[in-house]
Amino acid sequence: MHLDLDFVRTAPRRPWLGGMLLGCGVTALLLVWQAGSSGKQSIGQLQRQLAQVTRQQQAQQAKPAPAEDPNELAAAFGLRRQWRTDWDSLLQALEQAQFKGIALLQVQPDARKSQLKLAGEALSEADLHDYLRRLQQAGRLREAVLNQSGIDDKQPHKPIRFQIQAEWVQR
Repeated sequence: MHLDLDFVRTAPRRPWLGGMLLGCGVTALLLVWQAGSSGKQSIGQLQRQLAQVTRQQQAQQAKPAPAEDPNELAAAFGLRRQWRTDWDSLLQALEQAQFKGIALLQVQPDARKSQLKLAGEALSEADLHDYLRRLQQAGRLREAVLNQSGIDDKQPHKPIRFQIQAEWVQR
């Protein structure tokens, strides 16, 4: 086995290749330096905007809260009272007092005053008085009073139209 080493260059030199590589490196270095400086400017601008927004938020938080409007507060408390009203027990009391001789046509509860207005028809005066008695015995209503009554002559069976007002006990 024969090994032949030749340390003499036989290919022609290209001196322009080194200069071109040096120019590309310098260009790349300039581009990276420019991108870094523009990035620093962007970061500085974002930091200034963040500081401005932070100052605005702190100024808004330092302002005292506006005074509550008494009418809005009253409306809010009234709405809360209605939500907290035990409607199920009131309706159960009305259902317990109901019987065949009575047709309940309208129920108008007023949670603020704890009052209830009922309108309906009864087949007879005895049915109407029995219904008033049943309402009082239901336990949830008290002071059931007949406000208005009259015979409806336009209907063939001539029912007695009535309006009752009662106070209901909220538990």
